[in-house]
Amino acid sequence: MLTDVLVTPWGRWHVVAPIGELDLASVPRLRQEVVALVASGHVDVVLDMAAVDFIDSVGLGGVVAVAKRVLSHGGSFRVARPDDRVWAVFTLVGLDRVLERHDDLDSATAAVSVDGG
Repeated sequence: MLTDVLVTPWGRWHVVAPIGELDLASVPRLRQEVVALVASGHVDVVLDMAAVDFIDSVGLGGVVAVAKRVLSHGGSFRVARPDDRVWAVFTLVGLDRVLERHDDLDSATAAVSVDGG
């Protein structure tokens, strides 16, 4: 069960850090936080997965949805610190081909990629 979503400014970026599981019960909270950031003009987002211990297909859909929201508003989206189990799910469905894995927040916020970030 998701217990919280922490949002922290990090330079030009905002780090969104869900804690617990990303699933049907928790994805609306994740989306709410990212929608609020984008609405207030903060469009460079790092999804910090360090404290996510489970993700299912709904959670993956939520990640895709928030990434699309950020990118459609001209922002940059990064995934940082997923554990190997969680990242294996991203790989299984091919999201590792469109979302780059970063091992720490510094590399995620310093990265430059095709999305303009």
